[in-house]
Amino acid sequence: MPHTFAPFGDGISTRAEWAIAASPVPHRPQPDPGDPGWRSVTELGSSVAWREIGRRYSHSLGTPHAAPGRLCSLQHYAGRALGLMVAAWCADGTLLHPGHDRWWVLIDQTGATLEVSLPDAPVVGRENDPSALVDNIRGHVDPLVDACVEAGNVTRRAALGGAAASCAGAFGSAYRTASVQRRRTIETAAVIVSDAFADRPLVTMIRRDDPPALVHARHTCCLIRLGSQKSECDSCPRVFEKQKRTRQRVRHEHGRAVTERAR
Repeated sequence: MPHTFAPFGDGISTRAEWAIAASPVPHRPQPDPGDPGWRSVTELGSSVAWREIGRRYSHSLGTPHAAPGRLCSLQHYAGRALGLMVAAWCADGTLLHPGHDRWWVLIDQTGATLEVSLPDAPVVGRENDPSALVDNIRGHVDPLVDACVEAGNVTRRAALGGAAASCAGAFGSAYRTASVQRRRTIETAAVIVSDAFADRPLVTMIRRDDPPALVHARHTCCLIRLGSQKSECDSCPRVFEKQKRTRQRVRHEHGRAVTERAR
C-alpha cells in the first residue's frame, strides 16, 4: 500500500543537506533564470518532449535510431534526480519531494541533462522503511517513463531498466561514503528498491569487500552501443555475451591451430 506522507515541518535535515552537497550529482540550489536551457520537469511528462530530447541525444550518439537517444536521455535525467533522492534517504531517511513541479532540469543541445535543481529542497517526510523510498521514486519516475514509451520505439521494460540502473548507481555512490554501520542498511534498501521497479529483475546488486563497494549488473540494454564509436556499458548484460563469444572464438582458433599442426 502506498505511503501517505505527513508534512515535514522542520524542513530538510542538516545530515540530508550535507549528503546532497557531497553528492557527485551536478545540481544547484536554484535554476539560473538567465539560462533558457532550464525547464520545469513537468514538461518531461509529455511524449513530445522525449521525441525532441531523444532526437538530440541520438544525433549526438551518431545513430539514426530513435530508441538509443530516448532511453539514454531518460536515464541521464534519472541519474541526476534519483541521485539526489537516494543520497538524501541514505543519509537519514529523508524523502525529497517527488513532485515534478518542484524540480528543474538543465538539458543541453545534445539532449543530455547537465544539472538538476530542487529549490528550497522540500521534503515529504523522514522514513527508514525502504518501501517509502520506493513510493517516492516511482511517483517521480513512472510518469516520465510513460511519456518516453508513448514517444515510441522503446519498451517500458527498457525505459524502467535505465531508471533502475541510475538508482542502483546512486546507492553505490552512497555506499562508498557511508559509515560501516550504515552500509548494511543501504545495501538492503538498494535491493528492495531495485526489485520494486518491475516484476522481473532489471538490475542485480553486487557487494564487494575489497575495497568495499556496491555495484550492479543490468538485465536491460540502454542501446548506447548503437552509437558511432560507442560500446557496451560496463554493467550491460551484453558484455557477458561478448566475453563468451570472445572465449569461443579463442577456443575455436586454438583448436584450428592444433589441427593444422597435427597435419
